[in-house]
Order: sequence, then structure tokens, then C-alpha cells
Amino acid sequence: MLIYYSACISPVDIDTDLKDDILVVEGFITDDFGPHEIAITRVAKFAGGIAGGTIFPVNDVEIYIVDNNGVRTELLQTDTTVKEILQPVFSIPPVPQRTVFRPVKTGYRTPFDFKGVKGNTYTLHFTLFNGRTYVSTPQTIPDGPELDSVILKYKMVPSTDPVVFDSGVDVLAKWQDLAEQDNYYSWQVNGIYLIETPLNEFLDPSRCLYDLDMSGCCNRCWITETNIIGNTLASSDINTNGQLITMKVGFIKDDGLRFANTTVDANKQYYVELEQLSTNKEAFRFNELIQSQIEIDGDIFDPPPAEVSGNITNVNNPDEKVIGFFGAHSITRKGAFIKRSILENIQRWPHACGDCSVRNGSSIETPAVYR
Repeated sequence: MLIYYSACISPVDIDTDLKDDILVVEGFITDDFGPHEIAITRVAKFAGGIAGGTIFPVNDVEIYIVDNNGVRTELLQTDTTVKEILQPVFSIPPVPQRTVFRPVKTGYRTPFDFKGVKGNTYTLHFTLFNGRTYVSTPQTIPDGPELDSVILKYKMVPSTDPVVFDSGVDVLAKWQDLAEQDNYYSWQVNGIYLIETPLNEFLDPSRCLYDLDMSGCCNRCWITETNIIGNTLASSDINTNGQLITMKVGFIKDDGLRFANTTVDANKQYYVELEQLSTNKEAFRFNELIQSQIEIDGDIFDPPPAEVSGNITNVNNPDEKVIGFFGAHSITRKGAFIKRSILENIQRWPHACGDCSVRNGSSIETPAVYR
């Protein structure tokens, strides 16, 4: 069963043998304007999904956040719908691809003018339609250092194949750690890039990456990626307190599309936005556990699978297992462009054709950083 912590982070394989269904809570707030999203779902065991479970959104929840001053902020229900390609790029025999619209999950968001305050403490409360009430442990937004810079380095991934190999760009953060306090960190890596996909009636639809419906709108799309998988979830300054730190915090894999466009400025091949979250000790320990489970790859030296829980409790039944963590973090951002000159090799997708507007995160509007 796949769990995405913090409303879009990393997939974690969690054993669901203990119960027939488990409540999952994902999300956090920061000291920046949102909206900040909290997702509430249930995972039903043996419901026909991959790995023994299916995720169901939990609707009609009364949900709010209360700070240490007694200020109550109601969250609003929101639905997210994405366009998705159902047919793989290559199939034998060729089968036409289909584009469908599907809801990703039902979430609950804070008002657009809401943001947390450093030093304030926030607690999540929510009640389900059946009357069950849940509450998080209080979370205080810590102070945190500003990001100094983002460093980008090309990386070729080792392979036993002398011809085929993976590559991409390592993302490193540089910052001055605060010496007067214990600091705990987590990161998210976002990106923006341009793809161009010819709409050509002579192309074989079964071999195109996207739908070749000639009524489609677009063959030039800006793709915005949020929280690219591979970021570091947990780090502390236990061995680096007060130091100037440079640390790898993410990796952007060359998937054949991200770095292949040659019509953009060579110095602006791909825009990287790094978000550094300053967390507290409780969140750090949860993130550390999540990260250790992600890194398990079957080696005999791997740690044994651990039970992942969180900081959410059923007020009516404290013994109920609830997965997930409500966090309150301070955030700092820094952006940088990947230059074409650092890419020693560029992977290329051979059939990037069709209507690119069907891709998640696509827009025909030029982003501000590229104007």
C-alpha cells in the first residue's frame, strides 16, 4: 500500500495486515501563505487495489486548526482532478491511447490568507460523519535558517549495461545552521520545464507519448512538477551544529523529457525550486522512520520494516491506529536554473508527440521565471 506523506511526498510501503481499513492523514502548514492542504483518506485492505489495498477519500469532514491563542481556522473541502494517459507508450499489438479525467483525492485546505507564525503552536482537529473525533499533538513552528544557495551537479547513475544508463542532476542545498538551537530539516524539490510535442496526422497514434486527437489544444506546454520523488525527508544538525552546510537533498532524474528541449535559453534548461522546511524533533523522528522504510531495498543489512504511525489520535478510541503526521514548519525557498552546459548526456524520448496538455501540471502560459 502506498502512502504519500505531507500531501505529496514519497511513496512508502506500509503493512496493512493489522486492520481492514486504516485512516490516513497527510499534510502540514508553514509560515508562508497557502493554501495548505490536509488530505484524509482510508485504506481498505483487499479491496482490489495493487499491494492489497485501495485508497478512498474521506468526505464531509468537519476540520479546523486551533493555535495557542485560541484562534480557530476552518478548512474548506477541495477536489483535485487530473488528466491521465491510460495506454502505455508501446504495446503489442498497438492499442490507441485514452485520456481520462480522474479525481486524485479529496483534500481540505486552509484559506488563501492563512499562514502560520514562527513560535506559535497549532493543533489539527477533525470529526468524521460518523462522529469519530481526531486530534493531533500540538505542533510549534520553529525558527529556521535561510537557504544560501542551490547547487546543481550532473550525475551519471552507475549501470551494468555499457550502453543504457540513467542520469540526472543532484540538487544540493547550502545554508548556515543556527548554533543556538537544535535544528531539524526536510526538503521538497519542485521544477518547471518546457516540452514541445508535434501534432502530426501522419504519426502513428499507438507510438505517441500523448493523445494524437487533432482537436487537442497544445503542442507546446510548460510542465510544473511539485515535490519530485527522491528528496531528503529528514536531517538534523547533531553533527554540524552552527556550521556552514552543503548537503545533497534531492535528485532530478533525466526522464527523456525534462532536459531534451533545445528551443529554450541554454542557460534556462530547467528551473529548480528548492523548499527547505525547518521541522521539530517529533516531525524529524517521523520523517526519519519514513525515510528508512523508503531506503529498504532487500539487502541483508537493511533495517527491519518498522510500524509507521504518526501524531493523530482518535479521541473516542486512542487504540485506533491512524497513519500520518500533521506538521507545522517554517519554510525558505531558493531557485536556480539547470544550464544545458552541465548536462554531459541528455536522454531523449523518441516519441514525444501529441497533445501535451494532457500531462499533469501542464500549462500553455509561460511561467514568470521564464519571462
